[in-house]
Amino acid sequence: MFHLRSTFLLALVAGTISAAALSPAAIAADNSAETPYPISSSLPAPVQTFLKVETSPGVFDIDYHYSHATPADNGAYQRNINSPPTNWYIEDQRYGMSDVVGGVLHDDIPLLRTGLKMFDFAFDREASNGSFPGSDGHSLFHGTAYFLAAAGPAMLVLQNWVNEPTLPDGLPAHISWEIGRMKLAATYLVNKWWSSPGHIDDNGKEERKFEAAIALQSVGVLSGDAWLEQKAAVYAQEGDAMTESNGVWTEHGITKLCCHDSSYQGQGLVYGTRYLALLPRGTALYTAVNRTVTLGEQWEVSRVSPSGVLNRTGDDRTGPTCPEQSTTGGCKTADLPAIASALMRWSVLDNDFIYSRRAYYVWLQNWLLGPGNKLPAPGLAVTPATSMSVSDIHNGRSFSVAGTRFQPVEPVTVYFGTQAVGTTTADDIGSFGGHSAVGSVRFTPPATTTPGRYSIKVVGAYGTTRTIQVTITPVSA
Repeated sequence: MFHLRSTFLLALVAGTISAAALSPAAIAADNSAETPYPISSSLPAPVQTFLKVETSPGVFDIDYHYSHATPADNGAYQRNINSPPTNWYIEDQRYGMSDVVGGVLHDDIPLLRTGLKMFDFAFDREASNGSFPGSDGHSLFHGTAYFLAAAGPAMLVLQNWVNEPTLPDGLPAHISWEIGRMKLAATYLVNKWWSSPGHIDDNGKEERKFEAAIALQSVGVLSGDAWLEQKAAVYAQEGDAMTESNGVWTEHGITKLCCHDSSYQGQGLVYGTRYLALLPRGTALYTAVNRTVTLGEQWEVSRVSPSGVLNRTGDDRTGPTCPEQSTTGGCKTADLPAIASALMRWSVLDNDFIYSRRAYYVWLQNWLLGPGNKLPAPGLAVTPATSMSVSDIHNGRSFSVAGTRFQPVEPVTVYFGTQAVGTTTADDIGSFGGHSAVGSVRFTPPATTTPGRYSIKVVGAYGTTRTIQVTITPVSA
């Protein structure tokens, strides 16, 4: 009846919100919950904001709770497995982000090492000038920017992790080495492209402008390089100028503003929200980017139904008519994790409950695409076997209540008859107890309870209600 935890790769885009009321239980039954991530008050305010968003319960649930990459032994991933050094794709190594941040938030060093190994696969092929020979990142802006837009934010989370000084020997030095390689790559990227028309290989796509902005900004913040941050601002300003009045982030805007795509706008908004968080408030740039992201998120959420179904009508790259093919020849489809990730980040930055709810429902749509990820049937389960005696009650014996198919992260109250006897918050697929990371609700009926039939009712804050009957007997069976 109750779901089993499973791990599968979410197709994180930059990797992929305040949400205290939506937090899962602090201690998970299967030890898969988020571990505390203290943020030093001595850090610059934008870095604190970025870390608060990136390590928040909502973003953890959607981007890092279940996400896990399984690379080859040498760290190669996706198209790079068995590919020669003369023909590889640096952007495929960006998925190490999920294991780096996931390793931090799970306090799981082996998982962290897996993510760093995926980054190392790229850095070990980096030339002394910061280029990546043999990869499309050697000749195109997008490949390297795609990689850095994931690796940079991930490394910011790792760099500021308070546990870093106690990491295994050699790991802090290795992290510093990786940051140096990132700076070298970002510097090369700017030097190679800055004098070229449009400073980017695909000038018509707004999401690419913010991909460049967060790639350079995150590496600039990591390495203390204000020059990179200045260049990041130029890309962000170019992106701002491409936003349509209705919130569409332009997909084909070389000669005029044109066309939308819900999936790619979701990817762009992950970049945009991360970049916005790293900007000092009160500046003209912050105001401009905040307006762009606000409009973009408003349009994006308008494409998502309350149950998380995406309206793909008119999307000119991932729409239902197959307007664009992937590098492997198939039709491009919606990147649901990117959309959920963008909405969740905005829910934290703007403290908007509607966005967090839509984010969870979009995430659920994607969760169901994973092998074996089926939602359990709606219901409650009570032990011991829906029966207890009066003498059991006097001896302090308790009922344990578990439930399924509540709404994602729905706060619930458990009633014995008319008396509230416990509360919890369902997990991200709407379950608690059983195999859920959120524990069961345990309670002992009042000592004044007499023999008879009683209802145990669980009432959710978002409208879900489930009831089960139990029997109190005069004596133990």
